Amino acid sequence: MNGHRRLRAGVSAVAVLTLVCAIGPLIRSDPPSDPLHAALLPPLTSAVIVTLDDGTRLVAPEVTDDSDRVVVSGAGRSTRVEAARITDLDQYRFWLGSDRFGRDLLRQLMIGGRISLAVSLFSLMMALSIGGLVGIAAATGGPVVDGILMRLVDALLAFPVLFLMILAAALFRPSPLALIVLLGLTSWMGLARLVRGQVLSLRGRPFIAAATTSGSPWHRIVTWHYAPNLAGPVAQDAALRMGDLVLAEATLSFLGLGVPPSVPTWGSLVADGQRTMPDGWWLVVCPGLTIAVLVIGLGLIGDGLQRVESGGGDSDLEGADLVVQRGAGNLQ
Repeated sequence: MNGHRRLRAGVSAVAVLTLVCAIGPLIRSDPPSDPLHAALLPPLTSAVIVTLDDGTRLVAPEVTDDSDRVVVSGAGRSTRVEAARITDLDQYRFWLGSDRFGRDLLRQLMIGGRISLAVSLFSLMMALSIGGLVGIAAATGGPVVDGILMRLVDALLAFPVLFLMILAAALFRPSPLALIVLLGLTSWMGLARLVRGQVLSLRGRPFIAAATTSGSPWHRIVTWHYAPNLAGPVAQDAALRMGDLVLAEATLSFLGLGVPPSVPTWGSLVADGQRTMPDGWWLVVCPGLTIAVLVIGLGLIGDGLQRVESGGGDSDLEGADLVVQRGAGNLQ
């Protein structure tokens, strides 16, 4: 599979998952949870929603008539209801089954995906901001600044990141915001080294020397010359780093250190499903496959970008010429 095919496959997988999580809960109705009759229903189970005259709603895979009563059966239990009390009957299909509380797993996955994707995306944005600034400052700030910042980066990289995340998550109250800050502050070091190396390789280019000798301000050189040439390597790293952040969020949520238990995420769904193994195997397999598909898709995007860029031959020099032409009128 060449770079373009890998890129298209990765983008398709990530786009489909993101779209389903974004608009899925708006399209798919939320059935009432009925742990008495609808707990641990296997995938593709068709159920009936029974609405009573007092507003109570029962969900069961089997509803039968018994004289003047209706028997609602499911999960090994049966409830007899007077037929006169039933005001409405609706059909509902649990495409991915239900959990131990009778909730639709597909809807839980879509809602949990919103939280997992949002936490990973905002953490990535924080890591990109911190790592980019530190990398540029180290490469352009002189030997002293470079030495101090790189020693800090080396020290943080030498420390076990997972242990640091678990320690910090245990000390602070679990919340999506705290998880975003935690993941963002522990994920920028590798990006800082990447940006520093790229900037150091660009400093010897003729267009950078021309911009410097012409008296162009530092921020203009960064914006018009460094940033466009950093876009490719940073995009590759961001795609792979996003996959790492998804796994890190799922790991912390699985351990109960990510978000509150009442907030569904893919990691917490796997942890909750583990309690009902092997009777509810789909509660572990479905969230696990979802995480795997997303991480593999992001890996394909990063690998595809790298293959496309490396297969371009003189694309870097052509891009540098475009940058020179683009910024020629701004060297003042």
